Amino acid sequence: MKNSDPAFPVNPNAKLYEKGMTLRDWFATHASEEDIKYHLIFNPGERVLSRETIKYRYANAMMEARKK
Repeated sequence: MKNSDPAFPVNPNAKLYEKGMTLRDWFATHASEEDIKYHLIFNPGERVLSRETIKYRYANAMMEARKK
């Protein structure tokens, strides 16, 4: 599964302008406040990360977990 795969697939023959969000985007939107808080607190020596960066790191981890 690729990062660009749709979260909610549609008929490939449908004439849609926008195919919707990717699965990676969907995972990023579902990073919990606890996940975000953990990464904001427990990264000593690392630059401060934005909430969006943390959410996409979470999404990347979920994409990797799906491969197993």
